[in-house]
Amino acid sequence: MDIFNDSTNATNGTIPFFVEKYKHGAGVMTLIILSYVLVFVLCVAGNIIVCTVVIRTPRLRTVTNYFILNLAVSDLLVAVFCMPFTLVEHILTDYQFGDVMCRVNPMIQGVSVAASVYTMTAIAFDRYKAIVFPMEDRMSLQRMWHIVGGIWVCGIVIMLPQVFVLQVVSYGPSADNTVSACIEIWPLDTYRQVYTASLVSLVYVLPLLVISYLYCRVMYKLSSTPSSAGQRPTQFAVSRKRVKVLKMLITVVVLFALSWLPLYTCWMMNEFADLALWQRAIISHYIYPIGHWLAYSNSCANPIVYGFYNSNIRKNLDRSSSSRRRVEADARDRKPSPTPTTKHTHVRRDLIEMQPLNLQ
Repeated sequence: MDIFNDSTNATNGTIPFFVEKYKHGAGVMTLIILSYVLVFVLCVAGNIIVCTVVIRTPRLRTVTNYFILNLAVSDLLVAVFCMPFTLVEHILTDYQFGDVMCRVNPMIQGVSVAASVYTMTAIAFDRYKAIVFPMEDRMSLQRMWHIVGGIWVCGIVIMLPQVFVLQVVSYGPSADNTVSACIEIWPLDTYRQVYTASLVSLVYVLPLLVISYLYCRVMYKLSSTPSSAGQRPTQFAVSRKRVKVLKMLITVVVLFALSWLPLYTCWMMNEFADLALWQRAIISHYIYPIGHWLAYSNSCANPIVYGFYNSNIRKNLDRSSSSRRRVEADARDRKPSPTPTTKHTHVRRDLIEMQPLNLQ
């Protein structure tokens, strides 16, 4: 079943027919558009910053930060391939993107979400090994890249059935008055329900259970360590740093669970509950737009959490801002008083301001 769209079985005759071009009035439509645009801008800007800082700073190229980078990349894919298409589908009654995009785009959306949750699971395992078993060897970069590759392969395998069951279907009272929709068509309803339950379990329930177990073990380990009075200052500093990183990762997981819970709940109700047609219409028109918006908000909240809790990323962001201010100050200091050669000075100043900033 399409994770991001409230698909309805075309074979049972329960698809509601909307003769209006728009699903909502001007006020509701404006609110939906502004909300989605805000989340889109924050998601793109925040995750690009995280990617830039990690890539351009050599000392941040660690296993954990590479996982954070992978999470930022998957969140960027959510912004690009989920938000615009979902927004249009919540506004317009008629499907706008054709049969190819109907089959491919939901798969890309699902792979992006699966990559996010599996990356958070990998981060939880990395932190679990580092804190609960500190004497064992840390995960190597080579193994980390294998895990990252496996994350994306698993996401593709899980979402691949979307390509074969989704298609654009036209329906309406006459050939001249039809509406097209991107829906799932399965041979039997049982197949669709099994796939739906499997998808929710693999992408949401089981990863969250694993992450919760790992972090419970980590919290128990931290609570059973000696107090700071029995530690050397360096040991205490390391312990405080680990607790801070742990808080960041737990916050990311909690935000993910709460952000996606309403959408998955509506999804399961639409699939398994015996809802009346008017109830399905309310869920489709009003609950799904809110659920999608909350889910996408998680993708713009992640970089905010990283910047607040991760001291390394925050320090390099501050260093980037300081470098930019120094470049601008140097450019102002080099600007002479107005003379016939001022034009050339402005050219040199533009070149100075365009130089890449050193984030190291």
